[in-house]
Amino acid sequence: MTHPGLRLAVASFLLLALAALAPARSFTDGSANAGELEVHFLDVGQGDGAILRTPNGKIILVDAGRKNRGPEILDYLEAMGVQEIHAIAPSHSHIDHYEGFVPILESPLPVSEVWLTGQAGSPTWTNEFLPELMVRGLMPEYLVAGDERLVDGVRVQVFNPPNPLHTNNSEYNNSHVLRFSYGQFSILFTGDLHQWGEAQLLQRGHNPRSTVLKISEHGSNHGSSESFLEAVAPRYALIGAGFDNQFDHPKPEVLARLDAVDAEPFVTKDHGTIVLRTNGANLKIWRTKLSSNSYVDTPLVGVPSPTPFVDKDCPDFSTWQEAQAFFLANGGPSKDPHRLDNDRNGLACETLPGGPNS
Repeated sequence: MTHPGLRLAVASFLLLALAALAPARSFTDGSANAGELEVHFLDVGQGDGAILRTPNGKIILVDAGRKNRGPEILDYLEAMGVQEIHAIAPSHSHIDHYEGFVPILESPLPVSEVWLTGQAGSPTWTNEFLPELMVRGLMPEYLVAGDERLVDGVRVQVFNPPNPLHTNNSEYNNSHVLRFSYGQFSILFTGDLHQWGEAQLLQRGHNPRSTVLKISEHGSNHGSSESFLEAVAPRYALIGAGFDNQFDHPKPEVLARLDAVDAEPFVTKDHGTIVLRTNGANLKIWRTKLSSNSYVDTPLVGVPSPTPFVDKDCPDFSTWQEAQAFFLANGGPSKDPHRLDNDRNGLACETLPGGPNS
């Protein structure tokens, strides 16, 4: 098992080695191909912010950092050629997640929808963010667990908060947990959900399994429990943490738990803005730096991608013998890219017919 610190050191070395080869391009030069979902996980310091662009160009913003990050996000959107926003979705009412939406709402950029949890917030939330919605004439949609949306072929599932809302550490545990799925790819956003909220989500029967996990609360040890990470079984993890932040995020314990489930972490304080592009089968992950309406791409994962990665689950196999043969042929037990051996005992899908627990 690779030490998490070594993983980050190797990734940083590769970034430096590849940076000189990376092309500078305009966001609007057609490099965002139709048929692809893009996720731009923004470097907003000690906070979260993400831009999703659907295959035909609809824009969804999940969080926007603090207020001073709003103008930077507007510049980024302009460089992407964005002329309107389909939806903004603050995960919860902490200023390092929603406050950057205030300058965005004050700008001329049209916004069609607002997705909220219904959880009350700070004075800035009450006195600035919500009034801006009223000025715009925007009526929020309060999305709770079980709700779904379909945006341009991208499925949006809501796993949290429940209805009625949690009362335990509510600002954290009522964070929106949203899964965006496109083809074989999925990404799960968790806001600042704590381990108690993760356990409640799993007890409600949601299946959060996803290709990519946005780690909760910037890599704090309050979230990302072992059981939750095993349930999500991500291949990659995104962490929004500021350089030299006072909280020492991400915590070594969280990185160790990610390593235990073979999830590769990418942290904004080390990698800057991270861009994921997928056609629903292949996934490419880039580091992107914006400079005067152009950006420099440095490949991190999946360039080139010679064969599609089609994820397999235990129900895809008829017998334990079939699943075990596939598991061993794909690197098991030392590697388990399809997460078929959840208890890590070297046996895949043990409850299937013919298996030791059938």
